[in-house]
Amino acid sequence: MKSRSISVFEEYVQSDKTREQYLFHLTKFAEYCKLESIDGILKFESVDLKERVEDYVILFKNQGKSPNYIRIITFAIQSFCDSNDKLGINWKKIRKLLGKKHKPKKSRPYATEEIKRMLHSTKDLRSKALILFLTASGVRRGAIPELKIKHLKQMSNDCLAVTVYEGSNEEYVTFINTEARKALNLYLQRRKHDGEHLDPEHPVFRAKYQLATAKPKPFSEKYYSNNRVFCRQCERFMRIPTVRCPCCKGSVRNRPRSKK
Repeated sequence: MKSRSISVFEEYVQSDKTREQYLFHLTKFAEYCKLESIDGILKFESVDLKERVEDYVILFKNQGKSPNYIRIITFAIQSFCDSNDKLGINWKKIRKLLGKKHKPKKSRPYATEEIKRMLHSTKDLRSKALILFLTASGVRRGAIPELKIKHLKQMSNDCLAVTVYEGSNEEYVTFINTEARKALNLYLQRRKHDGEHLDPEHPVFRAKYQLATAKPKPFSEKYYSNNRVFCRQCERFMRIPTVRCPCCKGSVRNRPRSKK
């Protein structure tokens, strides 16, 4: 049964994605402290917990982890403490141990040659459709599992409108060009050919299946090969030297749509 402290914490953190990420870091911190559960974090005296967090931060810093990554860990622990009224810790002082915040690299569009190299690395229709979808729309990988057929709308000039994060405060509309639309249509047609009855509520990108008529599961970033050269999001898409996968983003973002 879920403890009250975890339930309160989950209600405290509004974003599903952030909640999942924070729980992961809290579990790792609890393991570091040799605790049986996350709840044990709240049993430490404030001074003792502060010192343990500081040691944890210094450990990752010495391992060469980026300040931005470690900062997320401190926010995870702080959110758990704040949501359960565990006070008396100077979190601002702890984050001072990280030094200056690193400024993210400026994004740039994908070059046509980079997209060609990525497409040539796979024969899988889903991977091709996903590569072109991400590079054309600029949609982040976290939005992919939530995209449904009903979020697609055919527009003029042979492009497709995509509603992202529908119903949330972050909702916005983006577009994909003709090439990306055609690749997506080929992928969806393959699913129909395999026996899937495409429904407005079905995911745009579904997880791998053996039986197409089974209820489709959203294509989740949890599907990845551990310690392999495959991209975590694309599953079968091999990373290419000097080119970051469109799911992983990095310093490269969406490709600008050509003006007609």
